[in-house]
Amino acid sequence: MLAHGEPRHQLARWGYHRRVAFDLQPELRGDLLRLRPLGDADFDALFAVASDPLIWEQHPANDRYKEDIFQAFFARRWPRAGR
Repeated sequence: MLAHGEPRHQLARWGYHRRVAFDLQPELRGDLLRLRPLGDADFDALFAVASDPLIWEQHPANDRYKEDIFQAFFARRWPRAGR
């Protein structure tokens, strides 16, 4: 069942089968907040926070406070933003 409780074949017959372009990395803006995808320029600010060993103390990857380890993590998680 899809929109309006109709089965998929019924919606396709009515012309509801069109594909819609969907931005997987949108930028969202409000009066108080702007949310955007990570980029290369974000590495230094993120690492400034992540370089505190206490943040990673109980995490399985508790050496992620080291720059080379964090850099590899950053590049894997956000390939377009990795250095």
